[in-house]
Amino acid sequence: MIEVPEEGKYVVLLSGGLDSTTLLYYLRSLNYRVHALIVSYGQMHFKETLIASLLCKNLNQPYTLLRVSGLKTWTKVVEGEYTPENTKAMTVPFRNSIFLLHAANLAVSLGWRHVAYAAHKGDAPYPDCTAEYVYAMKTLLELAHHEPITLEAPFLGATKGEIVQLGAKLGVPLERTWSCYKGGDKHCGKCPTCLERKKAFEEAGIDDLTEYEHV
Repeated sequence: MIEVPEEGKYVVLLSGGLDSTTLLYYLRSLNYRVHALIVSYGQMHFKETLIASLLCKNLNQPYTLLRVSGLKTWTKVVEGEYTPENTKAMTVPFRNSIFLLHAANLAVSLGWRHVAYAAHKGDAPYPDCTAEYVYAMKTLLELAHHEPITLEAPFLGATKGEIVQLGAKLGVPLERTWSCYKGGDKHCGKCPTCLERKKAFEEAGIDDLTEYEHV
């Protein structure tokens, strides 16, 4: 289930991935003003920030590229389906909390009051994508400033397949989004996010035009 967020001006976390790019298009389709926040935080590759920046430039979409140093990040890409073990191995501690607080700060600097990110039902293995986490962060952003900041996660009740369907409907260039944990010329096709991406297109019943090293 995809929710319609409260009307307003939004700072949106944009990774260049399928989910966050669709969220960007979704808010724009509602005629909401949007400012994208792209974060470089020590990823193993620069493909995410490159793709996100190019998507914004092609849309004439205002964005901010934020560089954050010193975060503990993963150093090895695991392969196979998501499991409790490999999800933990690929978790950057408190990543979304750090990003959302920066997004809230940016919103205040713009004179805006809304922040959004693309957590969805399939992200549940990650602690900072659960419904409990979203509700806790909502409360924090409402209390942490003189004027409350609203956090929205419109895809929280949706599957990744439903997000693909929405993206296709909105004309998102899904094949140009980037999900892979590796930074190669093509998606590897074997890491957890690649496998999740493949399943999402299958669930949506939409042709996957993504180029994979391993189909």
